[in-house]
Amino acid sequence: PKNNINVVGNELLPVELKIGDDFGYSKLLLHYKLSSTKFGEPETKYHSIRIAIKSNSIEENVYYNWDLSQLYLAVDDEISYYFQLFDNDDVMATS
Repeated sequence: PKNNINVVGNELLPVELKIGDDFGYSKLLLHYKLSSTKFGEPETKYHSIRIAIKSNSIEENVYYNWDLSQLYLAVDDEISYYFQLFDNDDVMATS
């Protein structure tokens, strides 16, 4: 989302991405962690979710509904997240 959102706990957060690479791509991951909470310690390591993409494309719009209910968020909890796209570039070495 562009701004902070309030979550009741059972929401699907719609995510829309435009991805592309000149040689195509092989994998898209959503990395997230609990970065702030009043209950316990924040997480230091990110969790990952693999998002389905077309493997034979060089550009596409990706639509994903992130199920936030699985995170069991409490009031004022904050999540940090980022997306990672893996490309298909084959680096060829010559000798």
